[in-house]
Amino acid sequence: MEGLEILDLSKNNITAFPDIPNKLINLKVLSLTHNGIYTLPTYMTSFEKLKVFKVASNPIEWPVRLPLTPGCR
Repeated sequence: MEGLEILDLSKNNITAFPDIPNKLINLKVLSLTHNGIYTLPTYMTSFEKLKVFKVASNPIEWPVRLPLTPGCR
């Protein structure tokens, strides 16, 4: 899965993110629309190549609390 660049998991009744952040290092597009996701994992900040992230139509609790990266305020 390390070579995967586009992942569309829309409309799959997903309720939580899988614990596989190190396997998706080249991911550029991630679509999780129309699922049942409530929270975003802290490892989302490790997707350095991610350009498009779609999570519309999920009951995500806002504001999302992600850890700050060094140099950010």
